Amino acid sequence: MKVIDILPIAYRNLTRRKTRTFLTSFAVFIGIFLLTVMISLGLGVRTWLLNMITGQMEYTRITVAQEGTMSGGTFSSMGTGQGSLVGEEELNKKVISQTVVDEISKFDHVTQVQPMTMSIPKSAKLEGQEKEITNIMGFGFDVLESDTYIKGVLAGSMHNWYQNKNNVLVSQHFTDTYQVNPQDVIGKKLNIRFAKEGSGGMMFMNNSGGEEIVIEQIIVAVIDVGEDQLNYALPLEKEIEVKVSKKENTTKEDYLENTGYPFLYVNTDDLSNTKEVAKKIKEMDFDAITVEDLIGMINTIFIVIQAVLAIFGLIALFVASIGIINTMIMSIYERTKEIGVMKAIGATNANIRMIFITEAGLIGFLGGVAGAFFGYFSAYGLQVFLNIYLKNIGESSQNFFTFPWELAVGSIFFAVLIGILAGLYPASRASKLDPIEALRYE
Repeated sequence: MKVIDILPIAYRNLTRRKTRTFLTSFAVFIGIFLLTVMISLGLGVRTWLLNMITGQMEYTRITVAQEGTMSGGTFSSMGTGQGSLVGEEELNKKVISQTVVDEISKFDHVTQVQPMTMSIPKSAKLEGQEKEITNIMGFGFDVLESDTYIKGVLAGSMHNWYQNKNNVLVSQHFTDTYQVNPQDVIGKKLNIRFAKEGSGGMMFMNNSGGEEIVIEQIIVAVIDVGEDQLNYALPLEKEIEVKVSKKENTTKEDYLENTGYPFLYVNTDDLSNTKEVAKKIKEMDFDAITVEDLIGMINTIFIVIQAVLAIFGLIALFVASIGIINTMIMSIYERTKEIGVMKAIGATNANIRMIFITEAGLIGFLGGVAGAFFGYFSAYGLQVFLNIYLKNIGESSQNFFTFPWELAVGSIFFAVLIGILAGLYPASRASKLDPIEALRYE
């Protein structure tokens, strides 16, 4: 029997029991469907996060924070505004004082050191608007238009904006929240309210009750910061001024030496020198994270996440493989006499074995193709639904699902492999049937 003859024979045998073949393939379909959707989600979120990180940071930039702030996982997305904010009681370690900033500035290959602060005020209100925004976040950062953090200036000008401490930048996310044209907010006042009592630490302002500090800033530019959730950016001097005013009997000099900055951006002259500078900063008992470090951390985390997500599909495929074994064994009992006839007219044990393995592989193939097909369209549908939801709440659309062709081909191949492996035992059992006994079987 030629190999080319085996495939049509196997297909014909499967079509004899269409319902049973469908149900067995359906079990494979469920497993592949779950597997592809889960992996697609993991790949999509990983790609989205990597794009957000690499898009917001320069490869020659090092993010510096107090020891344990980033390496301990409490700040998972430096430079993106997505990290966890931690309280002062958790950061009772060596502070990033102005003295530290000056020392790092003198390191070889360091071209710039940019202190940065972060705060979550009680609320902010745009001039001419009734609505007061409460879920907002801002930075104190003398950012330049040339910085990779800035994707573009949508309205106004950033030229020397931080030299006037009464200026403020707002993001497209901010104007989208108010549903106003970026050009229409230039020159308008932005009132920002901070809680004076019950400070929650140097990285954010507590939103508890008590006295308030209200500042009035002039919007000079609307910036595009990509995926970041930043609402506004104050000149660093103004941000420090607000933080100092929260503390009794504290001067700016005392604050910078005793409380310091939450973190720094350190730029180097070349990518090849970034690790060396980061190592020296770590020797000062600070966390120093490069973009390469972040990418490595994210890849490691998502390998684990994708493995966990894939388990659901693998469990379903394991159950499906049991179904394939059961189907093939039932087929042996139904076709015992047929097997005897085939052996009597010259079919070898290898021929019989190959027919049953091919049948099992076809079951896996049918379920795999259907699972990959519906997995793709389900991932696409979920993506559309999520983007509609994000648009309704004023957020920009995102791609949380990625479905590369390698995933589709790999999942189909894996389904066929599962089918073949599940068919090995029944195929071996069928090939060992004695032809004389098989012909006598009723």
